[in-house]
Amino acid sequence: MKNITFSLSSILFLLLSSSILAQNLKTKTEKSDFYKYVYTINKETNLKHGAYCEINKTTKDTTTTGFYDNGIKVGRWNFYKNNNLYFSYNYNTKKLEHIDSTLLKPDFYLIRESNNDFTLEKVDTPPILLAKPNEIELTISQNLRLNPEILENNLFGISIISFVINKEGKMQELVIENVIEKNLGKNITKILENTHWQWIPATYKGKPADSKFFIKLDIGDNTIAPVKTLEKPYLIGIVIRYYGIIRSNRTF
Repeated sequence: MKNITFSLSSILFLLLSSSILAQNLKTKTEKSDFYKYVYTINKETNLKHGAYCEINKTTKDTTTTGFYDNGIKVGRWNFYKNNNLYFSYNYNTKKLEHIDSTLLKPDFYLIRESNNDFTLEKVDTPPILLAKPNEIELTISQNLRLNPEILENNLFGISIISFVINKEGKMQELVIENVIEKNLGKNITKILENTHWQWIPATYKGKPADSKFFIKLDIGDNTIAPVKTLEKPYLIGIVIRYYGIIRSNRTF
């Protein structure tokens, strides 16, 4: 009888705790150009706490699910592609729990050698960004604001930004290789620096390795055809088109 009483008391305690916790949480919804973000926050700390979900506004597909503990990602996070599970990562164990076979396909990446040069090498496993597919392209496309000089002077062309994913899975060494307008590179690097993305680094010869990526930004007005990007795993192509500014000299 005592055991039954203890069990019922435990259940009542858990239910009461859950009720109190729920009272401290608030559900929030945010929207960007392409996605809706639904999550809960702790009312006292204003930090994300509890379930998190990202939904594609066009297809209504779920792209990301996971949990926060006072602003920190915990447990298993699932990332989806075309409404199918693409890969899962457990932030508690720091391990992949599921991954699409196409992601682990060995390929050639730019790997840092002992002399600090990057050479094209076939890796054991590729670097993986812990986010939904095309996260880099979407983040830059949604957050980049073109300076008026680009539109006013009808500037167009290819801009190149490079970065390195180090052995710890951190983005570093952002370099403006070439840009069509001086402030463009600064704007892109600022966007990338504010992401705080986590990566699983490439492995080469059985060890984590630094790998280098290039972002190719094709900017121009809506009359210019995009420049085809070579399909290389370390080359990220983004096309941005704008409409020209119509000016009038009329006075009223």
